[in-house]
Order: sequence, then C-alpha cells, then structure tokens
Amino acid sequence: MPTHTVAGPHRCTVSLSIPSHRPISQVFSRFLDGDSLESCYAAVAEVANNWLDVVDTRGEALDDAELIGLISENKTISGLVADYGDQKITSLTTAARLGDYLGGEMLQDKGLNCRLVIANRPYGAPVTDRAIPTVIFKAEPVEQQFWLRKWLKTTASVELRDVVSEAPRCGLGSVAAAV
Repeated sequence: MPTHTVAGPHRCTVSLSIPSHRPISQVFSRFLDGDSLESCYAAVAEVANNWLDVVDTRGEALDDAELIGLISENKTISGLVADYGDQKITSLTTAARLGDYLGGEMLQDKGLNCRLVIANRPYGAPVTDRAIPTVIFKAEPVEQQFWLRKWLKTTASVELRDVVSEAPRCGLGSVAAAV
C-alpha cells in the first residue's frame, strides 16, 4: 500500500498508508488549499464529504460505469487457476464465475485479470463468496439477472446499486477518520 505524504503551507505533514484511489487523491490534493489550517481542513472535509455522499447514496448520481470504476478492484491470478486448488480468495471466486459466464477455456492461461466488486450478499457469507465479476453488469438484462441471482443466492431482481457493499463506506470512513 503506498504512503501518501503532503506537506502543506501550514507547517503540517500528513502521511497515511492507504490504497491509491481517485477519491483519496482528491482529498490529499486539497491539503494545500486555504490560507490557514482551518481553511485547509475545511477544503479537505468538503471533498471527503462529497465522496461520502456518493457512497451513502450508492452512486445514484453516477452512471453504472463510473460507479463500477469507483467500487471495483482489480486482481490478477499469476499462475493457472487450477494450481490454486481449493483456496478461498476473491480472485479465484471471480475467475470461477467468469469461467461459468464466459466459458472455462479462459481459465487455462496464466495471468488472468479479474475486475470485481464485493456484493453485500449473500448476507452473512464470507467476502470470498461475495465477489462478482464486473463484466456481468454489461450483459443483457435477462442474462445479467440469471447470473446475479445465482451468485447472490436470491430469486429477487437485482440491480448494481442493490448489491453495493458497505466496503467502500468503511474504507472512505476510515480514511476520513485518519484525516
């Protein structure tokens, strides 16, 4: 995890080890704003609050692609999927689901790139069971619903914003608390 350090004009240095992400970069860039420590913190708080609003509303003001870009993570499986055996990790769950959806032949190569979101369902399930490949959100509605219902173990209709996990809120919340 990279360390972000900003030395502002107010003789303070802020250094945190947090994931690199567009909202976090925007927060840190605002540490240089203002002509006093109070106005600097107000500028930082404004950006942080805007991003918390995005999370709290589950990105209702964003289109699906923008929301997925904010809440998804990219994982790479360096070896062959078969070499990992029965390990439980989000990238393997995502790879298996990609294989089900797109065809198992894609799992035969090394270096599989998995872009995923962590869903809030099935409720109570481990994170590894809640990994959803983002490519499914580009599928035709009937196909999308089939796979989301299967993976989320539900019979109800499912939309992207219905499955947004609390993980983004927790992550931004911890950054805001650290700031």
